[in-house]
Amino acid sequence: MLSDLAELAMDLARDFAGRAKAAETAQDAERLALSFERMARSVRLSIALQRRLHRDLRADRAEAVEVRRKQVRAALIPAVHATARRLSERFERESELDVALAEEAFHEAFVQTPLASCIARLRDRLGLPAEDAANDAAVVAQPLARAGPS
Repeated sequence: MLSDLAELAMDLARDFAGRAKAAETAQDAERLALSFERMARSVRLSIALQRRLHRDLRADRAEAVEVRRKQVRAALIPAVHATARRLSERFERESELDVALAEEAFHEAFVQTPLASCIARLRDRLGLPAEDAANDAAVVAQPLARAGPS
């Protein structure tokens, strides 16, 4: 909608500029130039507002992705630790989880699908045992602010 508004204002600005150049009197040229300035300002403001809204949307999505990432990680870390026999294997499995979370975060569905579905998908992807899924429900029930460490 803002794009439409900016486009309409730009069309009017072009019209006023052309009419101002062709004006027969200085008074008409001045009036049309003022109209052009107003339309040009409208275009600039529309574009600035549109950019700000897009920036805010990206920031909101980034925040939602980070919250979801922390929630999924908190749910799966106990299973990752339980399946590792050695400390080095534990770190390797945690790294696999972090890589998988980073890859998942690129997809819009990561924040749009239910948390339990994201956890189940990554549990399956990493080959983690399903019997640890009882922990998933506890994490899903936690408030967002208590999503756990990263």
